[in-house]
Amino acid sequence: MTILVRYSIDLGVFRQVKRIHVSTRLQTYIGNILSMFMFLLVEANIQIITSPMYSRLKSVKCLVSMMINYTK
Repeated sequence: MTILVRYSIDLGVFRQVKRIHVSTRLQTYIGNILSMFMFLLVEANIQIITSPMYSRLKSVKCLVSMMINYTK
């Protein structure tokens, strides 16, 4: 079984982290569930970062920091 992790959000490239030689059926089952869970977690993070709401929040944050600097 091979666990894949996304290491670059911009490039969207996967890399192989560790190759595990699985001996039992239970280990295979647990490994598959863990790798699917990790993949879904990473995908959720990417969707949050690339969502329009996040970019709006980022621009509001910049605007607030500009206003704070202006009032100093």
